[in-house]
Amino acid sequence: MPKKGNGKYLILREWGKINKGEVNIAGNIDFITLNSRAWDFLATIKDAKYLCFLKRDQLQVKGFVGVISTPDGTQIEILPKINEKSDIDIIGESRKTLWRMLRLVNNLKFVESTEADLQIKKQPLPEILIAWFLQSVNNIVQQGIRKDYSRIEAQEKFLKGQLQLSKQLREPLHKQHIFQIEYDVFSANRPENRLLHSALIIVSNWSRNNDNKKLAKHLLLLFDDVPLSNNYKSDFSKWTVSRDMHYYQPILPWIKLILNQQSPFTLAGKNSGVSFLLPMETLFEKYVAKCLAKKLPSQYRLTEQKPQKPLAIQSEGGKGVFQMKPDIVIHERGKDNPVCILDTKWKCIDQDKTYDNGSDDKKRGISQSDMYQLFAYGKKYNVSNVVLIYPLWQGFNKEFDFLLDEELMLLVKPFDLTKETHEDFLSFLDE
Repeated sequence: MPKKGNGKYLILREWGKINKGEVNIAGNIDFITLNSRAWDFLATIKDAKYLCFLKRDQLQVKGFVGVISTPDGTQIEILPKINEKSDIDIIGESRKTLWRMLRLVNNLKFVESTEADLQIKKQPLPEILIAWFLQSVNNIVQQGIRKDYSRIEAQEKFLKGQLQLSKQLREPLHKQHIFQIEYDVFSANRPENRLLHSALIIVSNWSRNNDNKKLAKHLLLLFDDVPLSNNYKSDFSKWTVSRDMHYYQPILPWIKLILNQQSPFTLAGKNSGVSFLLPMETLFEKYVAKCLAKKLPSQYRLTEQKPQKPLAIQSEGGKGVFQMKPDIVIHERGKDNPVCILDTKWKCIDQDKTYDNGSDDKKRGISQSDMYQLFAYGKKYNVSNVVLIYPLWQGFNKEFDFLLDEELMLLVKPFDLTKETHEDFLSFLDE
């Protein structure tokens, strides 16, 4: 998320390089240059899972997307690498692809239109995420800000509610005219709304977009009677997961993100300079699973990373070790044995790859360890088909297969991230 400051706004793709210097490389989103203060900040972050050194004055972003901000106000928007082009013309399509994936994986409602799609291509990622969060809060407001009874203890000159007799008797004579009372108030002062109000305050300071600022100001007025949370951890522990609070649930991970709590989508840790980041490998895996589950034929069911099985059994004690967790498993309904194992890989493979001498690469960019992994899945889960799924791009746009043995076929399929529906992707199940 953005922070106010005088720094630059830069765009980089995952696996892009960050150089130390003063002059930025224009027109290429695989290289950026940071001033000394911003670069030194990133270089000194300990245990940065999303950055690595290539050489003394060069860092590389790993397979993460999102936004990094530094204390001097510099913001780096990191986009997914959806093809091999590196010019600025692909920024809009990269943003739209990431937006589509995030929207489905996190199940947050968003009102779409042609104009909205155009705005997504033009707006920087932080403003898109802020707009997303504000729209989600607005959805809650439209369904009603939940209120609840809360017990108030007070000292008043009049009786109201219940007199706390033990406290009253302990009062000195000169205070006997003040009543120790407690009573119930029906108000919006509850943990969920306190956290929402606190997150809205932060987001309203982050945004630089006029539409976002206008909506944030409107929402803040509606939460004006709700106090801010003075203990995030305590209020998160009191978050209610009841039927009448179901419409609050989708926004919970985003409130945790904004308030710098631990969540699957942030690596913020103690350093306030780093904000929204998530691994593309995980996002791609969850996105594919969600897309396929929506179009799965009714006679099948889909599970993610289960059932788990051990790869080996210890000879002494019989305990299973090296647990296997396939990305996607498809079963026939009512049956325990799976019919297919699918594994996703966020990598641009080349179906027509050749070596320098002109000969074809028979492996087509697939790593040997991935082949071993799918072979083990096929044998241990006793299926006839295993599938490797890679993102579709200009270098990989048609499926191919390998025969692993007489009873096991490996399909390698491209997954089109530009499409909303994938009706034919699982057609091999009916063959």
